[in-house]
Amino acid sequence: LFIIGAFISVIHHLDKNIKIKERTIWILASVGFLFLTLDEKYKFHNQLRSYMKIHKKFLWFENGDFVLFGVLVAGLIFSFFFVKYLIQSKRAFILFSSGIVVTIFSVVIDSIHLHKVLNMTRDLFWGLEEISETIAMTFFINSFVSMFCFYLKNFLNNISVSEEISEKIPE
Repeated sequence: LFIIGAFISVIHHLDKNIKIKERTIWILASVGFLFLTLDEKYKFHNQLRSYMKIHKKFLWFENGDFVLFGVLVAGLIFSFFFVKYLIQSKRAFILFSSGIVVTIFSVVIDSIHLHKVLNMTRDLFWGLEEISETIAMTFFINSFVSMFCFYLKNFLNNISVSEEISEKIPE
């Protein structure tokens, strides 16, 4: 996701018709996905959860679970600003929206503590959470690939139009 976001940022940098605000959004998105990639590898959210020693339970939350929902809410807020660029491609918008729904499901499953249940049930929930993360990543990757193709097509069309115009101008 980071690499695709970076490619989209490069296309935006090359295409002078795209505003700086839109370029910035894509750079922030790619950096955000880089953070999530590193988090998946090094489990920062689990380490942060273990440091949070709040002993008040709310619904099914336990110590540090609000960290997961804090990151989710931050992502949803960012997505609100990001969606207006994704809506340019219906496919990218639908894929991204699907990724958000699956991500919400994944966060809810990850926050359920199953200390007093059978190992088989715990493994089932762990498997569901990992599978849903993978499905969400697949939706996000396909959304970004779709946007990459959309921007690349527009960029190449702009180059073709510019070359056709320059060929018609006498020297």
